[in-house]
This record gives sequence, structure tokens and C-alpha cells, in this order.
Amino acid sequence: MNLTKEIEKEYADTKNNPPAQLYKDMNSTTKRIMKTYAEWMRDVDNTPVKTRDCKVIYRILYSQLKKMKIDYSSQDITTVCFLLPYFERESVEQRENVEQRASKEKTNKDEKADREESMKTKKENKESPICIESSRGLFLSGLINYHHSNIKNMSNSESMQKSNQEKTSENNTEEKTYKIMTSHLEERVDLLGYRNNGATITIQGNAGNWLGCEMTQGEIIVVGSAADFVGEEMIGGILRIQDSYARISVDFLNGTIYCKGRKVDRETLGDIV
Repeated sequence: MNLTKEIEKEYADTKNNPPAQLYKDMNSTTKRIMKTYAEWMRDVDNTPVKTRDCKVIYRILYSQLKKMKIDYSSQDITTVCFLLPYFERESVEQRENVEQRASKEKTNKDEKADREESMKTKKENKESPICIESSRGLFLSGLINYHHSNIKNMSNSESMQKSNQEKTSENNTEEKTYKIMTSHLEERVDLLGYRNNGATITIQGNAGNWLGCEMTQGEIIVVGSAADFVGEEMIGGILRIQDSYARISVDFLNGTIYCKGRKVDRETLGDIV
């Protein structure tokens, strides 16, 4: 079956998360991506809180993606977006059951203190905190960037062969565009479009904090609203927000932001031109 279409049909307009059967029906590629996510999260867990910023965690993620050594498509990324919420809860439950932590209450308090410390680090160092709420967006962004980089490299290589130029252009048009569905999620997803390197990303639903953070080129279209710190350290590309946003980041550097079809003034960081 076409898993992506099935998911869109059944879950796009609901708050439900995919059930266990849908998880079992995933193809081998999507399951491998999920396994990579779990491996990456374990590495994040083992990273000291004080160094848990986007740049460090993103380097770990890219290393994991290189180790994965499988070809995945933009459709696989869309499917992963739907299944991550279910997978995250299942993964957390499995880890707790296996580890059987003796002092669960104390652990929860320690984890809460770690998150608070991470948020404090963010305010002091202007770095994004990494937790289960924001890791989802960072992981999806990494999947897109890694896939898009491979597509660009392949296009550059094949374009040298004149006989394949037209074929390459046709085959890669769809693969350079990505759709992320968030309308079925209860919470917003942070860090969508992190370090976007030229892809066109459409977000069907609302976006969380740090939309387009450190983006260099490409376009992100939000068919919904965005939260805080829009365009943080963004140096190029276009953000299009259909509805509203909480605030443009004071660290927005360059690029273009549109809200409700009108350009946002870079100087005043919020006024509509």
C-alpha cells in the first residue's frame, strides 16, 4: 500500500497518532530511518547538557545519517513525520521498561533540572535547547538537508553527461520538494527547516519555534502559523507564513520573510511592508 497516502487520508485532520499496526506496515527504509532516530537520541542522551546545542547535536545527526547508507525519498520523510510521535512514546516506554529505573521520581526531577539548565544555556548562549519536543524538527530537517545534498551532488555529476541532462532535471524536480504534515499533531514542532540548504519545504499545519534557523537558501512555506524566534541566524532563502507568527528573531540576518503575502520589514523585525 502507499503508506503516505493512507496516513494522509486517515490522520491528516485528526489528533490521533498512528497505531501499532501502521508502524508494523512501514517499509524497510522507513524502519531504518526510525532506527537511526533512536540511535541518535541515545547519543543525545549521552551528551552533556551544557554542550547540547544545535550545532553539536546536528553534527552527531549527520554522522548517523552517513552511517545509515540507504537511499530514501521525500515521501519517506513525509511518512516519518507522521509516525515519529507514536515512535517517540513507544521508544520512551521501552527504555523505561528495560532499564526499570529504581528511582523514577528522582530521575524525572533530574531530567526536569537538565531541561531547565538547557533552557538557561539557550538564553545565555543563544543556542536552541535539544529535548524530545525539539529533536523531532531537527531530525526531519537533517533528513531533508542530507537527502537534498545528495540530490544536488547527483545532479551536478550527471549534468556533465549531456545525454542525461533532460532526464536528470525531470527526475529530480519532485525530489527537491518536501512536505511535512503537522496539522495532526497536538504540539508544535520546533526547528523545522534548520540549516535548509536549498530545498523547498511545505509545512501543512503550524510550525514551532526557530523556523528556518540558520537557513542559507531555499524556501519554506507554512500553511498555518509560526511560533517564536522566526528566522534566527537566517542568512538566505525565503520564509512564507500564511497566517501569523509570534516574533521574528532579533538574530535574523538576511533573507526574505513574508506573512500573509506581505513582506516583513528587516529593520523593524515585525512590521509588514
